Amino acid sequence: MKDIGESDLLRLQLDTRAEFYRFYQRLALSLPSIAGDGAVARLKQSLERWDGFAERDSTGLAILAEFRRLLLERVIAPYLVSCRRLDPSFRFDSSTIDEPLQQLLDAKRPELLPEPARYPDWDAFSCAICWSWPSAAFWPDPEARRRRRLPGERPIAPPSPIPFRPRCRC
Repeated sequence: MKDIGESDLLRLQLDTRAEFYRFYQRLALSLPSIAGDGAVARLKQSLERWDGFAERDSTGLAILAEFRRLLLERVIAPYLVSCRRLDPSFRFDSSTIDEPLQQLLDAKRPELLPEPARYPDWDAFSCAICWSWPSAAFWPDPEARRRRRLPGERPIAPPSPIPFRPRCRC
């Protein structure tokens, strides 16, 4: 392993790649959109134009982050409620939650579909999540967003490219 220098640290600091969200981009773009809905067309266009970087004007990334948050809330939260019912001291560490979420979304098993009385299949469910959110939910108040958490969950964040584990579990 070579020595890490100041220039290496600067490159790391300036690296804005956000490949983590590519799964959610592919999922959203694979969903049929609502014909004639201008807002949905603009959302889809922003997703198509997103270049994979977390830059100041990355509207596509903001859409994907919200899409991911809504999927976590609607798909994973029911499992957490059951866990807390069985063990009131249950604490959820969300740093690895995307793998099971993505597996559920890829498998599309009918028996695991959230709200099966409301949605006939996973595609209909995902379409409702992706294209039907109100604009107020898409541009939430930052303070309200910090307060939103799944039951028993720590803040949701994509995995860091640097393996970092904080000492305290806040």
